[in-house]
Amino acid sequence: MSYSAGDVSAIMSNPHKFIPRMKIKDKGGKIIHLHPNDEQTETIESLQLGKDLIIAKPRQIGSTTIVAAYLFWKAYTSSEPITVALLSHKIDSVRHILRIFKTFYDNLPNFLRRPLKEDSASKIVFHNGATILCASASSKGGLRSFTCSYLLLSEFAFSENAEELKATAVAALNGGQMIIESTANYWGDPLHLEIETAGRGEANYNYLFFPWHKHGEYVIPSQDFIPTEEEEELREAYNLSHDQLAWRRLMIEKIGRDKFRREYPACLSDAYSQSGDAYLTEDDLKYVEEIDVDNDRWNALSPVDPSDSYAIGVDVGTGTGRDYSVAYVLSKMTSQPVGIFRCNHTTPTDLAGELFSISQEYNGAKILVESNNVGIVVLQCLQGSNLWKSSEDKHWTTTQTNKRVMFEELKESIRTGTINGLDRIILQELRSIKIDKHYNISLTRANGAHADSAVALALAYQCMKNVRLPTKPFLPEWVKHGKANKIISAGNGSAARRY
Repeated sequence: MSYSAGDVSAIMSNPHKFIPRMKIKDKGGKIIHLHPNDEQTETIESLQLGKDLIIAKPRQIGSTTIVAAYLFWKAYTSSEPITVALLSHKIDSVRHILRIFKTFYDNLPNFLRRPLKEDSASKIVFHNGATILCASASSKGGLRSFTCSYLLLSEFAFSENAEELKATAVAALNGGQMIIESTANYWGDPLHLEIETAGRGEANYNYLFFPWHKHGEYVIPSQDFIPTEEEEELREAYNLSHDQLAWRRLMIEKIGRDKFRREYPACLSDAYSQSGDAYLTEDDLKYVEEIDVDNDRWNALSPVDPSDSYAIGVDVGTGTGRDYSVAYVLSKMTSQPVGIFRCNHTTPTDLAGELFSISQEYNGAKILVESNNVGIVVLQCLQGSNLWKSSEDKHWTTTQTNKRVMFEELKESIRTGTINGLDRIILQELRSIKIDKHYNISLTRANGAHADSAVALALAYQCMKNVRLPTKPFLPEWVKHGKANKIISAGNGSAARRY
């Protein structure tokens, strides 16, 4: 078939006409045409808006392929020698994407093919001078020596130094379009934090997430299908058909419920369902209800009960705007949080004053502060207050051993429903805690924070073990009755008193 110059121009100028003429390699190694599905078409349309884009990619829709196809089209048809950069934490990751670009080029129709100027293991230069370049965080110089018009930041959730990687990307772009795409790694990973930032309106991102039930192929005939109670709840929540539920049930039978949630998420929480190294699984958190807090410095969740006793656990930050100082107040009667202090601009000295006031308000609550680093300043300021101390009259110093103990006991209290109401921030932190094969607990989140709220709650739970409820004078009825009779029989209140 022959194409006129006008036909070729129309194809080159429109990604929806150009991309279907490209070819990819399927899982079996066969070269096939790239026919974008609905989700891939939506991705192209979002990219055309020109705004930065975050894609939390499910594993089944080919989001990396379609982003690469769009960027290939942009570079190959550009009238200027633009640069498209592929950046990841590992060079192997972006070199794999570069091979996708080479597959696109090698299988272009003859009427679209133009000779390459350069083809190497880390770079392609097209006929028009446009360049596809791959780099990693470990590459010498990274992307600091040049600028680019488009940048694909791949598998961002797995970055060990996400802030540095993103800073490198932003510096290289200089106002161009950035696409962040990644599968989920763990709750609180770099991708998740970026999605949270976009959700709060603090970043100018478009955000794409594709639940499994939006994929038109995920159905099977469902004659005489009777949904379970869980399936009926899902049907109502996501407006699912019986054909979709039948497909879901079949896939769960094949790969298991946990793997289905990760591979075919219905929502972002499913995509971040716990992996093998998660300290707390979704099953551990099944009794926990998320409670609303406004995330100001102080949130009183329940009024003070004069007949209750309280414990305060404190994780102390520097007050310099990065790590948070957090205090959780727990009720001895209910084991539930009744107050939360959270701020990253409170100095240790000012924090001591806040803690003293909270303790006084909550019936002289006992306070457990780590005797580590800046926590020592708080302890010195609180001398004479109702501070937690061990049986050896020592303040709490966190070690690898008692860290395991305090988190194991907190985990058990959550798993059994003893603690059953927690706010969104601490739930995110609890989900992000990881454990390695040596049973070492890792609290570091992708933004450098150290699960401050989770630590404070674990310390509060330890403190609560040393708190007792107020004792009340108690006399059995028969004792009260006997005393009354003695007074009556003595007459005129003249009974002799014994000292």
